[in-house]
Amino acid sequence: MREALEEKGIRCSVEALVWVNVSETITHVNGDHAQYLDHTFRCTYLDGEPYVADDESLEVRWFPIDRLPPMAPSLVERIMTPVEHDGPTRLT
Repeated sequence: MREALEEKGIRCSVEALVWVNVSETITHVNGDHAQYLDHTFRCTYLDGEPYVADDESLEVRWFPIDRLPPMAPSLVERIMTPVEHDGPTRLT
């Protein structure tokens, strides 16, 4: 909830932790290697108009789930997992 407010300017409530995943190892532009423990939550929008509120994003917009813009399959999976979630937290 804090991240959504700090980084995108919206308030939300968390319904469920739906997926815990370890990312592939990546190399940052400075040469550092990193691997991330990703937590994917299903949230409900409460209020606020989204805006770019950090230095990690260029643009923030809402999209209907059936008209998402082109993106990497891994990002589509992170969006669809909470939409389709039913049952225990997915662990991979």
